Amino acid sequence: MTRRTFTAADQLDFAALSGDFNPLHVDPVHARRLMFGAPAVHGVHTLLWCLDQWAAQTEGPFSLRSLKATFARPLRVDQAVEMTVRKDDGGKVRLLATSGADTIARIDFQWEASAPATTAVKAASFAAAAPVEHHAYDGLEGTLPLALDPPLAARLLPRLAARLAPEQVAAVLATTRLVGMESPGLHSVFSELDLTFTGAGADPIAWSVTQADTRFGLVVMELRSPSLEGEVRAFIRPAPRKQLSFAAARGLVPVDAFAGQRAVVVGGSRGLGEVAVKLLAAGGAEVMATYHQGAADAQSLVNEISAGGGAAASASLNVLDPGAAGDDLAGWAPTHLYYFATPFIATGPRGGFLQSLFETFSAYYVSGFTGTVNRFDGPQLKGVFSPSSVFVEDAPDTLIEYATAKAAGEYVADLLQKRRPELRVSRPRLPKMDTDQTATLGEGQDADPAPVILRELLDFARP
Repeated sequence: MTRRTFTAADQLDFAALSGDFNPLHVDPVHARRLMFGAPAVHGVHTLLWCLDQWAAQTEGPFSLRSLKATFARPLRVDQAVEMTVRKDDGGKVRLLATSGADTIARIDFQWEASAPATTAVKAASFAAAAPVEHHAYDGLEGTLPLALDPPLAARLLPRLAARLAPEQVAAVLATTRLVGMESPGLHSVFSELDLTFTGAGADPIAWSVTQADTRFGLVVMELRSPSLEGEVRAFIRPAPRKQLSFAAARGLVPVDAFAGQRAVVVGGSRGLGEVAVKLLAAGGAEVMATYHQGAADAQSLVNEISAGGGAAASASLNVLDPGAAGDDLAGWAPTHLYYFATPFIATGPRGGFLQSLFETFSAYYVSGFTGTVNRFDGPQLKGVFSPSSVFVEDAPDTLIEYATAKAAGEYVADLLQKRRPELRVSRPRLPKMDTDQTATLGEGQDADPAPVILRELLDFARP
């Protein structure tokens, strides 16, 4: 068994080697709004690393006869992964990549000893580029030229670079470039790879979409060249959710519904916090939206509200260290505090309880909430709004850690109300709604957040 942890620097190096610069893999700020909540390691990077580790146990040059891989779960950057050899029967091998109890990738391949490679592959790395964004997938086709940067390949995959036929390394790399940059492109998740190598050669690979099922978000592509044939399966990943516009918010809210409020909305740059910011500003509140990473999102939100006649500003705030807030919050004494801060809502093991995951949630919903209230407390503070979840009452089997931490957050909010009876403290249990956090593969959408949040905000504002 071998183990490693991929870093952000590893991601950028692999993007240059493969040509797959999809923001899911290389842009931490953009990736936080995607369905995994953080940058994910390229599936093909995990695959080739596993092959590279296996190659340490063999000698001499070799070539692949076939290669199948299923990418079962995402592997996040800075998350440890282990490679285990499950079967090594002569020329047939099965490898497993795991992280904790999760299977990340299953890899099956056949190989054979071969003479040193003589096929010339274009020696080049790839410059950063933007992936293609498609709105329809039927009929898509193209070609994938092969290229390989020998020094970069030797640094990232030393054994494969030295011993596996370079055209085969380049061909496998080309599959992630196809999925991440061409088809599906921008909104993609690599699912499966199935290649059969029929000979030597560095000819471009022709690809074409043979199936596109938007009900399940599935795209199937056929690959063919004089030296290989095969199939790649990928999913169409949901795009970041767009919440209601400020103009739409103004059409929903009485103009003076929140007049007189000087509101801090923690976690206000996206999701439910973004909805609350727009509704509060539309109702006449002066709003400060805080963000942790999304400075550009927050500024765009402020610009939209300001252009529409509302009063809004933004500032950086890390709820795990609220005392370190910058100058933008100096002197900002709110009358109302709205707490929407949350980590990525990761699922736990089915039928189990992952203590580290519970602690991650609790850092936001318990200690982060308490520290943020203390940061903004003062004689001017009249109300604290910290939404909980209906999952406290009936949690899915894989959200026990989340629900337990939310229940603890409710207890802390109730304790605040008991100790500070002059404050109005609200912790409504909200239903599952349509945000980046709830995005899933395939069709389907959760409830619109705007009417739900507006109802709770109006109730909170009543005397």
